[in-house]
Amino acid sequence: MAQLTKINGSYYAKVSCTNQFGHRKRIPVPLKTKLKTEAQERITDVEKVEALIKKQGHWKEPKRIEFKWMGNNKHTEIKAITLGEVIEEFKSYQRLKNHRPKTLMAYDYAFNSFTKIHSLNTEVREISDSHISEWRKVSVKTNAPKTTNMYLAKLKTLFKYCFRKEYLVKELYIEMMQTDDEKPMYLSDDKIQALLSYDIDDHWKRAWLFYMSTGCRLKEPFLAELKGRWLKIRAKSSKGRRERTIELSPLLIAIYNEMMNNYETKLGGSGHGTWSASHDGIIDSYSKIFKKACKMLGFGEHKFHNLRDTYAVRRWAECGDIYLVC
Repeated sequence: MAQLTKINGSYYAKVSCTNQFGHRKRIPVPLKTKLKTEAQERITDVEKVEALIKKQGHWKEPKRIEFKWMGNNKHTEIKAITLGEVIEEFKSYQRLKNHRPKTLMAYDYAFNSFTKIHSLNTEVREISDSHISEWRKVSVKTNAPKTTNMYLAKLKTLFKYCFRKEYLVKELYIEMMQTDDEKPMYLSDDKIQALLSYDIDDHWKRAWLFYMSTGCRLKEPFLAELKGRWLKIRAKSSKGRRERTIELSPLLIAIYNEMMNNYETKLGGSGHGTWSASHDGIIDSYSKIFKKACKMLGFGEHKFHNLRDTYAVRRWAECGDIYLVC
């Protein structure tokens, strides 16, 4: 039975239970009164749902118990957690895991897409495989297959979390869409020669050579540390969260220092406060000018990441072992 106790002048009903580690704990339920007679009446309502409070370890989740003295209800009601509530709870949980801003943004895109079809007020316990199928039918009409798969992966993580928290009775079956495997778009020797002979400031061509020779991602050099002839890519700056070091030749060291000098000069130069003079803007210029050069040379659509693809293909051709690449 719940015990009546007084904290800072107000009465609470304390429900005793055992947590997952076998430790006893007491769950306080506010009775919102300073009168003992009123508190004794209200504790009977708590005892009616005591078994549920013990099972879930709280009176707020996963099924939220709205006692009649906590709102405008005439009776105590049990309400299940909604999709909107669990999304906010899940996002808070993900932020604690120190994900990158882009990862958190991808979750937002996926959830926004899903909640355009299914209301934020939908009770999570009511969500089934059919909800996923209904959303998928709409997504394939408005999004590329890769985008739909990215959203599916994020939704799968969300609903796995719901199942672990017992917000869902059974785990949802979420299957990825089949897509054609895209071959890496690397630069051939002829394209590399044309790119390095292109009529543009030599700084950009030397920078592109640096990226092709090291396999660095766009931002990595500017977040790295040069120690002697070794470029140290920190784990927090690496997409795979794995620290790695790259040995640089004297030429690559000279190019790296030139890139850093260009970055530091522009960051504190004229136009400070604009996008082009910002950290991201300066780094992004290496990608923008590369893509523009590819179009001018008639290469078609190329992404800056194709410089990394080129590095990977050339390394694979040298060593013959894909696991030794990057």
